[in-house]
Amino acid sequence: MYALFAGKVYYPGGGMNDYRGTFPTKEDAMTRARQGEVYGEFTFHWEWYHIVYLPTMEIVERGML
Repeated sequence: MYALFAGKVYYPGGGMNDYRGTFPTKEDAMTRARQGEVYGEFTFHWEWYHIVYLPTMEIVERGML
């Protein structure tokens, strides 16, 4: 299980406010990071992401989008 944290550089929510979901694979989490968040007819794209492997709580991937 992998958790995705993502957000804007200028307006990070901080901690769990940047939590975007839990996914069965790292690839699924990365796909979600690239998709952003849909609000009605608008898509909100994130600028950064961290993917955490939940059994060890280790950040296994991080980067800018």
